[in-house]
Amino acid sequence: MAQSVRAAATAYAGAYATAYARTHATAEHKLSRPCPNDICMPAEADCRCRKNTPWDGNFKRFTIADSTGFCYQFPDAGNPYVSAGGGDGNSDEWSGFGPCRSGQYSFTEKDGWKITVPKAKAEGKSPYRAFAYMQLCNGLPHDQCWMQDSISMSFSFKTQGLSQIGTYLKLLFWTEVATIFGLLPPAHPKSGGKFRLIVFPSDNYPTSWRHEAEIEDNKWFQLQIVFSPSTQAVAAYLDGAKLGEAIIPVNMLEADNAPRIGVYSYDSSNKAWPGGFALWLHDMCVGEVSDTCRPDPNAPLVATALPTPVPAPMPATATTTTMVTTTVTTTGCSKLCSRMNITAANQTWDCSSQQDQDSCEVGYITSGGLSVMCAWSPDRDCFADGTLVMHCPLPAMETLCGVTTTTEPEEEVVPITEEIRSTATVAAAAAASTGVAVFAIRGIL
Repeated sequence: MAQSVRAAATAYAGAYATAYARTHATAEHKLSRPCPNDICMPAEADCRCRKNTPWDGNFKRFTIADSTGFCYQFPDAGNPYVSAGGGDGNSDEWSGFGPCRSGQYSFTEKDGWKITVPKAKAEGKSPYRAFAYMQLCNGLPHDQCWMQDSISMSFSFKTQGLSQIGTYLKLLFWTEVATIFGLLPPAHPKSGGKFRLIVFPSDNYPTSWRHEAEIEDNKWFQLQIVFSPSTQAVAAYLDGAKLGEAIIPVNMLEADNAPRIGVYSYDSSNKAWPGGFALWLHDMCVGEVSDTCRPDPNAPLVATALPTPVPAPMPATATTTTMVTTTVTTTGCSKLCSRMNITAANQTWDCSSQQDQDSCEVGYITSGGLSVMCAWSPDRDCFADGTLVMHCPLPAMETLCGVTTTTEPEEEVVPITEEIRSTATVAAAAAASTGVAVFAIRGIL
């Protein structure tokens, strides 16, 4: 069955690729929406993308063939996306054909990809999933096609009905501890009665975030993300104006997972939904886009940088004299020896896959040598505790944890936590006496 489905997918991919290539023979192509919000003059009506990588995420191709085309995108098949989630919203794996056949995932040349989230499936659920993995190098490692120092990705979005409910929506994220954009509607307990686009939120509730801008239902907005792989920096823009930037704990060129885009919703409001909601995604581009891709290039931007931002993860080699509450460190990896690697066990990078407190508090997730422990909260259930991102490569973990599980207990082994505590004490004393600064890393000792 699996082989026949994959054969059908391969045949389908060849058919729509041939049709699609007729209108996309150059590195610059016209995106589908002719004039966002009908504000463009005829002479500037084309929204164009000048690609700088082979990736082409234009949703127009999925309007050419039958309605199930998008859902034929399997993992490891060299497609721009992997269709995931949908239906009951429980899975973070390939969606199957259900969401496309039911119309939950639908595509038009004018409005791109529409994701419909029904009340009956998503109300009260954390998370509800209806999304896609973005294979930004068509299934290959990013170092095979990301040749520039920085990579610009952009897309447009709008919502309908989300402002009437209290569920938080993660729109774009790359691993559980690297959320870039989220949508916080007015009815959410943390929204303050405003519909907010939030940037670099700290967790899945969310309790805090670094930047924000007010948005509204039924209106197109354009988002841009500039990735800098060498520094792991990400800069975020709304309608052409920069909101802010941060370091994310992702080795972008070697990461073995893909960014996720679409609906990851967390309903924490205890407020009844009047109905479901919808999210549209459009104008996907890795490269440069024309100004006409923005809803209104001349409109003033209402964006706010929060006065007390949550610090983004810091590189392990940082030398700035500061105190941080979130950092990447090699210290504390021994704590993982008694915990379960959820990523290895369940092939997921999501702490919320653990349904009870006991299994949550003994778990952790990994990505590209980075590890984050799971934590439990009554109002958020199981989430990734982003206050400490540890660099714990597998070979080092095997060596480290092997010490505590050896079958030859002849030699007394000093617990590594004691070594860490001693090192921290010595460093603190040195700082006090010499003025050399040390980092205060929360949660290690």
